[in-house]
Amino acid sequence: MAFKTITDSLTNKSEEFPNLFVAAHSSCLDVTDMSFKHNAVESSFFTTVPEGVVVFVFTPTNQSAYSTPDGEKTMRQLIMKGNWMFSPERGGGGMFEHTQIYIPGDKIHNLNYDGDKDCEKPESFGVFKVSPGDVSSPRQNNFELDMEKPETTYDTERLLRTLAPPKESGVMRAVYIMSCSPHTIHVTSGSILKMEGRSNPPRKATGAYDSFAITPQVRKRVDQIEKKRFRSELFGKKLFWDYVNKTPFEPRFTRSMSVRSTKMDRGDSMRTLGLGVKEVVDRKDMTRVFYETDDIDTLIIRKLARLAMMGKC
Repeated sequence: MAFKTITDSLTNKSEEFPNLFVAAHSSCLDVTDMSFKHNAVESSFFTTVPEGVVVFVFTPTNQSAYSTPDGEKTMRQLIMKGNWMFSPERGGGGMFEHTQIYIPGDKIHNLNYDGDKDCEKPESFGVFKVSPGDVSSPRQNNFELDMEKPETTYDTERLLRTLAPPKESGVMRAVYIMSCSPHTIHVTSGSILKMEGRSNPPRKATGAYDSFAITPQVRKRVDQIEKKRFRSELFGKKLFWDYVNKTPFEPRFTRSMSVRSTKMDRGDSMRTLGLGVKEVVDRKDMTRVFYETDDIDTLIIRKLARLAMMGKC
């Protein structure tokens, strides 16, 4: 059943409900907001994939996605060409290395999504059509991601429900999500994060910064969410590899199936994941798409580990 569901989504050529690629910034829901009941972690911080949608997530838990507009354009082109699952990009260091698949009924982490009007190319954020066999991936300008306005604010739950085709259509749509997957403790830029001691009230008087108190109650919730996120990721990765291994014919990749071996990149010294080509340059210098834990999340993870060793988590 899962194999057919995934195949139907990958080969979906519906004009009315085409496959879509979502490129966005993302952030976790506020884990310090205790209006989300502690015993309702699953319903508050996770959502169920609706009928008619298969979700492909590329970023691993607690890591950020680093890319360029050209890199994501190439990513979309590989997806549209098909057989991207058999590209060398699925291997170590590739843009598809951490691919997870979630089919209808599966639980998936609930993130907030946003565009970026202040970046050099704001049009590189948004929702793009990626129909199998197409050569272009037009941006769907009628679908805006902007957390400054309620009507254009989307979390994973609202996004998938909005994009799910009606049951009577009989369409199984693939939704590819390219965004960060930051640590559950998400703090705003310039804020103060307090991991021990009494709770700090928000510093609204000057508007200069907020403070976030990660109390023992919050840390317990974080631990629950993190464990469930990693379980969901392992399940999604297993489903991806189960599908790959059950596919009756695995085509041999060609040079066009690896972003790092195309003329779009920086010449003959470009690292390729193809057969017989060794890594010759630093990944950060040359790779257009890669995943890594950022400095803030690294500090949070280390701090939580230290508290756990002290018996405070």
